[in-house]
Amino acid sequence: MELHQLRYVLAVARAGSFSRAAEDLYLAQPSLSVQIRKLEKELGIALFDRLGRRVVLTAAGEEFVAHVQQALAHLDRARAGAAAVRSLQGGRVSIGVLPSVGAGLMRCDCVWRLLPRRDGSASCSWGTGRRSR
Repeated sequence: MELHQLRYVLAVARAGSFSRAAEDLYLAQPSLSVQIRKLEKELGIALFDRLGRRVVLTAAGEEFVAHVQQALAHLDRARAGAAAVRSLQGGRVSIGVLPSVGAGLMRCDCVWRLLPRRDGSASCSWGTGRRSR
């Protein structure tokens, strides 16, 4: 099962036909049909009832699509989260200071100014830096 096949199933389900879905996806219709058939063969079920030029989801197809929509939404959020970390809009920064320098010099408001978040939230925690053995 491949990610593009899942996106193709959703496109066909939305469009109600392979030719319209292929148009929306900028694919040749035979290529789209081949990918859907491969997925159906792998799953061992028909996802669509083919009614001439029209297609409708089977009961198994409806169940599958419901889960695919959730999975793709999770993947989109994962991609957005990774992009946020890459662009320094999310993630975590750890700053270590020696006790002799004084942890009081490193205040949370200082960190907040360096790493503003879009929603204005930030968190800060302090520790001794000592690890128990």
